[in-house]
Amino acid sequence: MFLTIEVSGHFKIKKESWNNFIKEDKISFPQNFMAHLTMLIVGTARGVLHAKTDDSPFNKFLIPTINVTELVKEDVQFILEV
Repeated sequence: MFLTIEVSGHFKIKKESWNNFIKEDKISFPQNFMAHLTMLIVGTARGVLHAKTDDSPFNKFLIPTINVTELVKEDVQFILEV
C-alpha cells in the first residue's frame, strides 16, 4: 500500500521584490529563494501527511527530511509572454 499527497503553496511577494525578479522578457527567481520556498512546502507536506494519518498504522512511520538544495540547483526562470 502506498500513500501519496499533493500540497500546494501560495506565497505573497511584495510588489517591489516581485519587480526585482523581472528582467526583460523573463522572471528569474534566485536558487536560494526557491530552495527556501521548497523547504517550507516540503515541511508543510510532511506535517499534513503526519496529521492526516493520525489514528492509522501509517502514523508510526518517520517521514524523512529532504535536502532541497539537491532539488533546486540553479535559478528558476520563466519566459514572460505579453
